[in-house]
Amino acid sequence: MLIAGCTLSHPLVGRWKTQSSEGTESVLWFKSDGTFEAIAKGENLPGKWTFNEDTNPTQLELVFEDRTVVTIAKLNGDELLIEPREEESEMPTTFSDNAQKYRRQ
Repeated sequence: MLIAGCTLSHPLVGRWKTQSSEGTESVLWFKSDGTFEAIAKGENLPGKWTFNEDTNPTQLELVFEDRTVVTIAKLNGDELLIEPREEESEMPTTFSDNAQKYRRQ
């Protein structure tokens, strides 16, 4: 099922926080209207999100003003795993040790 911020509350909706190995906190705030805010290093980057559960693994698309990032994600209760991906790199099929681990706030 492809979900683009539907009117029903999707389990991804809410605030998610992670901390890098350097101690930098990042927040993703997914809203039910299909928009989100990425907050890191004092920057607030708005965009739109899509969570495609018809793929295996699930794909997360984040559309920013100047770029689009499509990668894999896994939602498990209050834990969200996102594989980092550069625009030009190949679509990942598995999660690496570099996967970002978010917790619901």
